[in-house]
Amino acid sequence: MSAEQITATATCVVAVATVVGLAIAALGLKTWRVQLEGSAHFDLARRLILEVYRLRDALERVRHPMMLVSEAAGADPNVPWEVSAYERRWQEVLGVRAPLEVCVYECQILFGDEIAELKRQLMKQAQTLYLAVSAFAQSKHGGDDRDLGQEHRDVLYVGIGDDDFSVELQAIVARLEAYARLHLPRKGTRVVRQSSPSVSPPRPWVPES
Repeated sequence: MSAEQITATATCVVAVATVVGLAIAALGLKTWRVQLEGSAHFDLARRLILEVYRLRDALERVRHPMMLVSEAAGADPNVPWEVSAYERRWQEVLGVRAPLEVCVYECQILFGDEIAELKRQLMKQAQTLYLAVSAFAQSKHGGDDRDLGQEHRDVLYVGIGDDDFSVELQAIVARLEAYARLHLPRKGTRVVRQSSPSVSPPRPWVPES
């Protein structure tokens, strides 16, 4: 084989190797992008469920029937201690609500707007409890919490067994769980867009606090 033939063969081998290398690199980049997308969806869906649970637990702690004077330690002595205790419980709700709001916005960006209605249902349930707490505070400032209406009492205090507020809250959380799990693929796998679970029609809107 002449020197010219050897040179031509070597050039051909190098060209083929370059093409194969580029193809492998492109395939690897595509796989990496798919894995990165799957990881982002997985982490966001998991975080959504976590934040929903945190808000649910904070709302349930507001309604806990046992309230101790120590919950109002250091509060304004001119304010009924029960009111101060409820204010501190509600501060926890506000604290966990903020990261949930951020998580919902991220879900809207990656998953679509279906989450907005579910979030509104959850926040409306929180608003219902806030109105009951406010009504209690007003009655205590008036000197007698016996003026608190039964409608607010049913929301403010956890009942024996499953009360209406708890049942509705659990139903909303379950819908949010189902929504999140639709977008919770095995980490590192391709994400396939799926339709969100059906949601119940919204109730008349009460502005959020």
